[in-house]
Amino acid sequence: MNFEKDVKEHHHKLKEKIEHLQKTNVFDKTPVKDLHLFFFYVINQKLEQYKRIDVSIPKSILSKDLLLSHILKNKKEDGRKFIVTGIYKYHFNEPNLSEFIDHNSLSNCLSTFQKVEDIPYEKSIDIFQDYSSLFIVLQNEKQIQTRRQNEQKKNKTIRKV
Repeated sequence: MNFEKDVKEHHHKLKEKIEHLQKTNVFDKTPVKDLHLFFFYVINQKLEQYKRIDVSIPKSILSKDLLLSHILKNKKEDGRKFIVTGIYKYHFNEPNLSEFIDHNSLSNCLSTFQKVEDIPYEKSIDIFQDYSSLFIVLQNEKQIQTRRQNEQKKNKTIRKV
């Protein structure tokens, strides 16, 4: 089929161009200076809102104190309190882009954190640094409460006959 042949040919040309560019200084790695903090607000298992905050990080490390201060500032939204249920870091740091095109594995770029801690960002290619992000999932603190119907005790009196 011509379509498959065209795709393979395009893939091969793209790979050659990237290999050529890797020999130049276009893909040189530099320290990460800025990143995006995304706050996702989940209410009743639905994503209701999100916020994006741009943060400058010194020495390519998002410090625990800076992260905690942003979490505490954004813990309340629309008069509701939220708790942190997940922290996820996205950082594209592929050493060989031609291999990345072959394997197309973005799952290596996403990592999970169980607690608030210092989050390091390795040097990465300058044109991909704008995608360095930290995703914080916040869930509504109060769940929907449903009333339980308690069985009502009937007062029984015994009559003497």
